[in-house]
Amino acid sequence: MVVGRERERRELACLVSGVRAGRSGALVLRGPAGIGKTALLDTVLRETGEGVRVLRAAGVEEESDLPFAALHQVLSPLLADLAALPEPQAAALRSALGHDRGDPDRFLVALGTSTLLATAAARTPVLLVVEDAHRLAPASARTLTFAARRLADVQGVGLLFAARDTTPSFPAPHIGEMRVGPLDAEAARALLAISAPTAAEGVRARLLSEARGNPLALVELPRALSAGQLDGSVPLPRLLELTERLRRVFRTDTADPGGCLLLAAASHDGDLCAVLGACEDQDAGTAALGTAAAEGILQLDRHQVRFRHPLVRSAVYQSAAVSERRAAHLSLARAAEPGSTGRVLHLAEATLGTDDTVAEAVAELARNAAPGAAAAAELLGRAAELAACPALRLRCLTEAAASSWAAADTVRAAALLEQAYALAETTADRARLDYVRALVWQGAEAAPGSGPAAASVPTAPDDADPWLRHRLTALAARSSWTDGRAGDPVRPLLATPVPPADDAPVPWCWLPGPRPHLPGLTTPDVPYLRRHLELLQRAGAVAALPGVLYELSAGELLTGAWSQARAHGERGLTECARTGRSGPAGAFHALLAWLAAVRGDLAAHRDHATAALAGGDARTSTRAVTQWARGLAALAESRSQDAFHHFQDVVTAGSPAAHGSVALLVYPDLIEVALRTGREDEARVWMARFESAVDAWGGRGGPHVAGLDRAGALLAGDGAQPAFEKALASAASAPFAQGRVRLLYGNWLRRQRRVIDAREQLRLAVDRLESLGATPWAEQARGELRAAGVRKQSVEPDGPARPACALTPQELQIATYAARGMRNSEIAAQLYLSQRTVSYHLHKVFPKLGITSRHQLHELLPFS
Repeated sequence: MVVGRERERRELACLVSGVRAGRSGALVLRGPAGIGKTALLDTVLRETGEGVRVLRAAGVEEESDLPFAALHQVLSPLLADLAALPEPQAAALRSALGHDRGDPDRFLVALGTSTLLATAAARTPVLLVVEDAHRLAPASARTLTFAARRLADVQGVGLLFAARDTTPSFPAPHIGEMRVGPLDAEAARALLAISAPTAAEGVRARLLSEARGNPLALVELPRALSAGQLDGSVPLPRLLELTERLRRVFRTDTADPGGCLLLAAASHDGDLCAVLGACEDQDAGTAALGTAAAEGILQLDRHQVRFRHPLVRSAVYQSAAVSERRAAHLSLARAAEPGSTGRVLHLAEATLGTDDTVAEAVAELARNAAPGAAAAAELLGRAAELAACPALRLRCLTEAAASSWAAADTVRAAALLEQAYALAETTADRARLDYVRALVWQGAEAAPGSGPAAASVPTAPDDADPWLRHRLTALAARSSWTDGRAGDPVRPLLATPVPPADDAPVPWCWLPGPRPHLPGLTTPDVPYLRRHLELLQRAGAVAALPGVLYELSAGELLTGAWSQARAHGERGLTECARTGRSGPAGAFHALLAWLAAVRGDLAAHRDHATAALAGGDARTSTRAVTQWARGLAALAESRSQDAFHHFQDVVTAGSPAAHGSVALLVYPDLIEVALRTGREDEARVWMARFESAVDAWGGRGGPHVAGLDRAGALLAGDGAQPAFEKALASAASAPFAQGRVRLLYGNWLRRQRRVIDAREQLRLAVDRLESLGATPWAEQARGELRAAGVRKQSVEPDGPARPACALTPQELQIATYAARGMRNSEIAAQLYLSQRTVSYHLHKVFPKLGITSRHQLHELLPFS
């Protein structure tokens, strides 16, 4: 089956159709081994149909020293026409093909071949296909290319040659060529989906990387993997195992004195000095590498040795005996610096069986030098294989499972946990394993209650370390908050200091953020969350990114950094799509629906709200935030009755959207709308429930305090001034809440006929709300100003959010990092972009913000 290759197939079909119509032509297909030249020819020949006589031949390595062996393959079916040729040509062909004695004249042989093809084509068009033309004997190759260049006066003859672009080559001057290159990314993925339909996503990524678009490799590599390797439960080796067919295709017969090519294949980074340093005879090694480079097997520069294809490297390595491989790794280890990464890795490769000393060194390397979670998981898994001590093996397996989870490889994490449980003896060991299993279970998005009892969040034993106790509490709190259950597991977090991530045992710092989105979230948590996000990104902990991005986006919504909240919310959706997690995606849509509602973008609000509840299995927390957002959207459209019912859903027990902690944020809006719609008695009942709920959550700290004071001021009657002043003070760290308090305060002052005071509060409200982009509430404040006698309003936004609103989420992220003083290379590494992309976006940011240099970004974006 040929996937892709539309251009190549069209060109070949054009040549064949021309032959059928009486035209002649020749073409050489060139490309590396396994690139699909034969498959292309087979496809074209199947589609040729009747009316064309097809002759096939192939170069054979064992016959490359027989001058006319390939010509014999080609001409044997045409020998009946030999008598029709001029006698000198016929005699030369008879001698070349072994029918007569004598030394054939090579020019006459070539001319006779051309005439014989023309004679056969006079009856039926002829298409000659020669595969592996690079293996033809020179005499046969020159004869056939001679015929290909003499087609101008011949009708109905086509010649197709397929040859590798390696030494020895197939010279074909003055004949048209078509390069057959690697498949593009889309076609490669499509072919791999056919050849390995059950492969895990991480396994597919590795196979795609190793194959580099080579069709044969995409078909054959999965066949060399076990079922466990395909589904991701068993790790892939550093160098993938090759099938016998791949070994034949990618092998090299280059002489390797001193095993220098094997040393290059065994090297982890291809460092030329390290490879030559491990050679017993550096001069011989240098010569061998130079010869291999000349033959196109590898590429050399002053510092690096790189094989032309990863599978050539695998073929060189796997062609060596186990003893030779071990000797190569020991030589590379001896040549490396003591204690270096290279020495540890090569000692691990050279170790047969177990060795606790080497296992400890590999585990330490994973904790301190691994570039990310995926690399750490691989190293820790290898350390576990090397460990003879059960306690060391258990520790390595546990940390490898945590790292695999962080790298979003839940299948591998589950397999490692299964091995680890067999070694766990203490309650502390099992608690740590239970914790990682709970993370894996949540990452796999099993429905609550559908998994085994052990998959629920465990209780920390008395002998657990402080970090683990805090993480277990946090995970229980997150689970409780997500499902809208009772808040008992959450309360300890409100008073428990969060251990700094930098001091956490690796890899535990890759696990979820400091706390769920709770009423206890405060402004200082937002910088902490940003720092935690940076740590996770640097560690490649993609599984943990949605969790911390959600907490960060929610915190930025509550504390007024709305443009950044939008950027992080949309980044969260991207990460959910990347890891295939639909549940968290709904939560991000709910946050973005809330943001669109308060900004008055009602079309975007409806889209996000619909997406948040798509599928009918949205989590309770997602339903609650979505209903809150719908209520705010109704307020933005002055639909107070609809708003009341949406808010009521969140605070009413038994409702699908009922959620204890989100209700603490919704109560103030519900009480405000109840008063607007003439439900004062109900408002007082809700206020009493609000106060009881706050007390039940362990005190009056956090952002819900501003809501409590705001609701109290609305119910205070004529003596509400002190209550409003108190509400303003408690909303100091929540700009939206503060703007709404000033709006309500100004409205109350105007009704008290204190017009001058009302105007001051309303101007401040417009200023604050416009700076956020809370357009519906800013318009309400402007309306109140007009009612207070202000006819001409000139209110300028005073915050950085207004210019930032002109930026796309990615532009805002890049501009924010640039405002912190980060270089383009640092920004590119942080956001997994190229430096060119970062530079491109910054060039777009400057005119949008009306600036000309980077240092002005800090003035415009002080929140960064």
